[in-house]
Amino acid sequence: MTDPVFDPIYTIENYRDGAYAGYTKLFDSTNPSIDPVVLNSSIGFTGSGPITKEDFIAVIDRVRILRFCSFWSQSYQTTFQTLGENIAEVSGIKTNNNTGQNISSANYFVTYILIFMLRLNNSYDPGFGQLNPPVSFFTGENSPSFSPVVNSGKTFIQACLGLGNIPYNEENGDLLTEDINKGFVYTYCKEVEENFCKDKKLEGEECTVNYRDELGNNPILTKWCGCFAPLTSLIQGQFNNAGLTKDPNRCDYFCFQTNTYDLFNRPGSGSGNALNCDDSTICVLDKNNININGNNQNLRINFEQVCKCPANRVCLCFLDVDYPGLLDNVADGDKALLNEDVYLQRCNNTTCYTEDGNTTCNPINTPLTGRLREYEALYGRSTYQDYKEISQIFWVGLILIALFILLYIITFLEISYFVKDK
Repeated sequence: MTDPVFDPIYTIENYRDGAYAGYTKLFDSTNPSIDPVVLNSSIGFTGSGPITKEDFIAVIDRVRILRFCSFWSQSYQTTFQTLGENIAEVSGIKTNNNTGQNISSANYFVTYILIFMLRLNNSYDPGFGQLNPPVSFFTGENSPSFSPVVNSGKTFIQACLGLGNIPYNEENGDLLTEDINKGFVYTYCKEVEENFCKDKKLEGEECTVNYRDELGNNPILTKWCGCFAPLTSLIQGQFNNAGLTKDPNRCDYFCFQTNTYDLFNRPGSGSGNALNCDDSTICVLDKNNININGNNQNLRINFEQVCKCPANRVCLCFLDVDYPGLLDNVADGDKALLNEDVYLQRCNNTTCYTEDGNTTCNPINTPLTGRLREYEALYGRSTYQDYKEISQIFWVGLILIALFILLYIITFLEISYFVKDK
């Protein structure tokens, strides 16, 4: 992958003054849980004493980058979790009723760390990757070029409860807290998406579909950018119809995974928790949904993992019929959703779709619609509607008729035997 064209707003130079203000507030905090050694290490310094502004904003040299990456490359994730939680606590992001200077300065500081982590490390020195691999969302953990900073950084920003992803007004420097989820992380993920499609020469819906396929097969990319994934026109349209016009990505299955960086509430809303999806009755089932929930290992997964419908509610389900056996690995308790009765308990209606836009289902047994592709390939059928599965009612009726005939025969034989015996 080629390097993305970065948004010029998010640079070390633009953020160093605000970040230093945030650093001093955190260093002077009355919260004893903020370890000054850890705080200094997080920005590439050593020791427990305060860093001067002159040193903080000085040109970042190779030694400082090495110290920075040495800290963030540790495997002990609790360090990053604790640091993020402490910064969030000191900032007051959970309880502050307005922007607040503490939130502003903490946001600058966290954003500064992310810029350092995701941009400066990748571009400062071409030979630096020999000592510490550049961050890439497309490099698997088993690759020798994998950077552990990917995991530590994700742990850290999740614990910050939205800090580092709050944008600011370039003209006056105010935080745009009403648009909390469109700061640096959002911008960087959109750059990754744009770069992906440019490399593959994709545009529009084709770009969206292919990028979502990449997310479905790339756990690292999903961890960072799942909540900022583009929505296909079908998914977006149904979310709009369901009234999910505010932060619709919160109900996209790439967003509500356990390990995905979340969308967060606006500061001052009374909660620093992630946005939930407790008002959606839309469920989309496709190969990416199954892949990302099953970690690409074909594991049996529960319906609740792939469909975040409200409790005691049923969903309108969208089923991708391009993917044979889609529901083979989806279970509801101990029962597979290939069982028509179980499936219909969770989905009151189903719309099936294909990549070419068709929306046809097997009306007799909806969960088996995904197998139509196999039938079509075997028998050369040209349309989905040609396939008709024998109804369960037919089989029940056939069994009842057989039992009736058997009973008639037995009764006839008994009567004949009784008459003959007389």
